Order: sequence, then C-alpha cells, then structure tokens
Amino acid sequence: MANYKYRRKYFPLRNSIEVEENHKGNYGAKGQKRKDKKKATQEDIERQNQWNAEKNLRRLINNNFGPDDWHMVLTYEKDKRLVVEAARKAVKRFLAAMRRDFKKLGYELKYIMVTEYENKAIHHHIVIQNIIVGQTTTAKLVKKNWEYGRPKFVPMDDTGEYKDLAEYLIKETSKTFKKEGNPNKLRYTRSRNLEVPEPIEEDMYKHEFKNEPEALPGYYIDKDSVVEGENKVSGKPYRYYTMIRLRTASDHEGIEIEDDLYQQTADKLALLSAKKKRKRKKR
Repeated sequence: MANYKYRRKYFPLRNSIEVEENHKGNYGAKGQKRKDKKKATQEDIERQNQWNAEKNLRRLINNNFGPDDWHMVLTYEKDKRLVVEAARKAVKRFLAAMRRDFKKLGYELKYIMVTEYENKAIHHHIVIQNIIVGQTTTAKLVKKNWEYGRPKFVPMDDTGEYKDLAEYLIKETSKTFKKEGNPNKLRYTRSRNLEVPEPIEEDMYKHEFKNEPEALPGYYIDKDSVVEGENKVSGKPYRYYTMIRLRTASDHEGIEIEDDLYQQTADKLALLSAKKKRKRKKR
C-alpha cells in the first residue's frame, strides 16, 4: 500500500475551488523521533490567526454571496451616536427586523457583519443578499429599518471572488477585536444559514510539488493566488491556490468548454467525498 505523507484539500465554492496541499503532520518515518518543535513567537501566532480569519471569511463570502448582493455600511448621525453596548443592541434589533421582513417575502436573511469603533466613529459593515420582490428591495428594507443614519451601499462585483473584501473587513476590525472588553467577542457575526464549505481530501506524494498545479476540468488556476513555501516548524513544503470556474469559451486564454467538464469535476469530488465518509465509518 502506498505510504502517502501529503494531502490535497479541495474547498468547493460557488465559482471557484480553493486548494491546500501540505504534509499530513505525522513527521518522520516509523520509528524516527519527531524533530523538536520550534516555539512560535507572538507575532507568528497573530499573523497565523489573521491569515486564518481572512481565509475563513473569504470562503464564507465567496460561497454565499455574489454579483448584485450588497456590501453596506451602517453609520450613525452625529446626534444619534451610541456607546458600544447600545450600538450592539441597536444593530441586533435591526437584523431582527430585516429577518422578519425577509420571512414575509419568502426569503431567509443571509448576512455577515463586522463592527468597528476603535479610533473612529462606530459603524457596521454588513454583507447581505439582495432581494427584489415587486417594488420591495433589500436597500429599501435597510433604509426602513435603520433609523440612526444613512446606509451606504456598494454592489458586489461580478467576479464572484471577494478576497480583497475579506482582507479589508478583517483588517478594519483588527484593533476593535483585540480591545479588552469588546462585547462582540468575535471578529465577525453571521446568520446561521450560511453554507460553510467542507474540505474534500485526496492523498498526494511529495514529488508532486515539483510540478505546476493542474486545474480540474472546467476551471483555470488563478496564477496570482499560488502561494508556495516551507512550514517553519516542520520544514515540509506546502502550496495553496485557487481554481476559477470558466464561464464562457473565451473566458481564459481561449480554453474551450465542453458541456460535461463541470460534471467531470463534480463526479471526482463526489467520489473523494464518499471515500472520506467510508473511512470515517471504519474508525
């Protein structure tokens, strides 16, 4: 039986698939002692936490929101500004009102929210889905339910990739998140109905890192997304990259799209997922 020491994780999203390739973590061959673990500095820990927060938020946004949805900012007029705890309750009431209005229209409210108040006036960033039912829209409902100021709306672009937005939101709230006594406790809050992407794994060999990553059928690799290096603790190689879904025959470097390409990839990931479930049952 092949002794695979590395793994490839696929994270299927709406319009892309993120890939992580790294060592499984069982360092050394059987009978060999593991190398002494290097102690991570506080700076290393904070950098890793920041990277993980950006990664998780990016995947949530990419998997649940898309073109024509909104990134909006709820602000407070000067004479209506609230202290932090009161603002937390105000935005909670706002979201409850939005949830009721959406339900009346046959929708479930989906959102991700971050709050910032350190070194600036308190405000809330919210990524929210856009609905249109007759004359009723998300924007109109927001204006009806937010009584403290004028909301600012920015439409999500048509790429379906919101890496920059996720990084901005995490960076925007980094000071507030670390502040002692922060009532929010979390970097961001979200509705419970968001789809969290589950990884699908396959085994791989170390020598595969020598080759350029290959895109699955119906996708191309975003070259700017490729990150390669060695783990500072283990010295083992890793690689991360994103595969973007092709939408038209001329979408990327003239690659031709056949009807069954997406199905080929879906079938491959389904098989890997089923294999993983079988392994779990055997344990």
